[in-house]
Amino acid sequence: VILPASNAGADIRMPQMTLLMVAIAGPFGAFGALVMIISHVFYRGKSLSFSEWFQIIYPRPELTSAEQIYDDLALDIDEQPKNYDVLPFADVMRLGSVEQKREAINQMALHFRPEYAQTFRLALKDTALSVRTLAATSLSRIERQLASQEQQLQHALMRQEPSSDLLVAAARFYDDYAYSGILDADRQQRYYQQAYDLYHRYLRRRSDDESVAVCVGRLLIRMGQFEQATEWLGELMMEGRGGVTVLTWYAEILFRQARYSELSHFIDDHRAELTAALDDERYRDLASSFRLWMDEQDKEAA
Repeated sequence: VILPASNAGADIRMPQMTLLMVAIAGPFGAFGALVMIISHVFYRGKSLSFSEWFQIIYPRPELTSAEQIYDDLALDIDEQPKNYDVLPFADVMRLGSVEQKREAINQMALHFRPEYAQTFRLALKDTALSVRTLAATSLSRIERQLASQEQQLQHALMRQEPSSDLLVAAARFYDDYAYSGILDADRQQRYYQQAYDLYHRYLRRRSDDESVAVCVGRLLIRMGQFEQATEWLGELMMEGRGGVTVLTWYAEILFRQARYSELSHFIDDHRAELTAALDDERYRDLASSFRLWMDEQDKEAA
């Protein structure tokens, strides 16, 4: 009895071994070959392929659900990676047809980021009922997904000692969504407090992380805690930490508190650093304000 190769590239060692056993041992060889074939058929279904065997020996690290959320949020990884800018969506809400607006809403809901919240607010005020309805329905679905993500993060944070990466990712998660404007007032304050606590837990481990230290100052501004923000950012400036980012947020505090005289002196003292930041993509939202303030100063000086 010889098993033929079933297809091209199949293992032909079994038929060759069977033929050799029959030729050498006669009937006994045929009997042994039959036992070998039956055993082969029986165990073949239970055996592991090479790739499965290799995976057992060298397993790939699997991300927990919380770490996957960290990847999605902190690294901006999407299942279908695409870059969706906020401005085109806002332009569609102002100038597009009803069908284009509906398509934009679907795309924003599918790839939602906190910065899309402003565009959703435009959609909620649209003249077309179908656009307003779709926007409201999409926001409800986003809030449910947000609640699910929050549960996963909370479970991970309480179940075991979280990594530093998870702490800062969770903090940014709460910070960004609190600022997005899609939450009610109570939930927004709860998210801000969660972000504040998580940032500080992270800084107790990584006190040298200037970017997160600046995030705390920014968060205090968003929470309306201007005195605390002034003190926090002032200490960072005295220590020479945070670079121009600290200067921009400190100027923001002075502006929000209508301390224009102090703001004028502050800009004059740090004109060189702030001027260098005007062409930096990270500060494009503040660049127009700085140019306006500097122009006003130049007019007064003239």
